Amino acid sequence: MIIKEKIATLIEGYLADNSLFLVDITISSENDIEIAIDSYDRVDIGNCADISRIVDSGLNRE
Repeated sequence: MIIKEKIATLIEGYLADNSLFLVDITISSENDIEIAIDSYDRVDIGNCADISRIVDSGLNRE
């Protein structure tokens, strides 16, 4: 089971370094993860891809 707090911990440094903030994390019963982030400036697709890689590398696929 995936825990929201673990995901938040994985990405907190990246968010801080890029002036982003976490809005919400949703995990479905099938372990699909949705992370909502925002910024006072902008969020671009590169930020989303970076966060996806961080989460993917930090979690066990099993």
